[in-house]
Amino acid sequence: MPRKRTLSARTLHTLRVLLERERERIRETQESLRRDLRALAEAHGEENGYGTHLADVSSDTLQQEVLQAEIQRLEEESARVQEALQRLQEGTYGSCVDCGRPIPVKRLRALPTALRDATCQRAYDARAQAPPTPSPLGRFPRPLVTPEPEPRPTPREEE
Repeated sequence: MPRKRTLSARTLHTLRVLLERERERIRETQESLRRDLRALAEAHGEENGYGTHLADVSSDTLQQEVLQAEIQRLEEESARVQEALQRLQEGTYGSCVDCGRPIPVKRLRALPTALRDATCQRAYDARAQAPPTPSPLGRFPRPLVTPEPEPRPTPREEE
């Protein structure tokens, strides 16, 4: 649980400005990507399928998917920025969510949305990348009921 962190007023102001600029950059980028997505959809809609080559349709579809994925990524990034601003307001910004120790200001300036100090972040990343623990029954548990073997054909059935 993060503890209340006391940062200087100047440092808090600097970090708040960084977060607000990042929020604005994300918003502008999202708007631009949404305009591109609309333009692509309108261009594809205007063709009405006449003279459209399958490769062009595939390319447009791929571009739309890439734009949508980038918009989604930016929405997640925007949520992290908003959460950081909320922690700033609550007074818990700059404290590690795992151990409660202060996150170094140098790290916060480089990554204003940081939730953890570097040590806890490495441990978190290692847990996230670890393979899942095997089931106590083993990787492929045996069926509870053994299936009956298929009957073998008799010599008369083979003819």
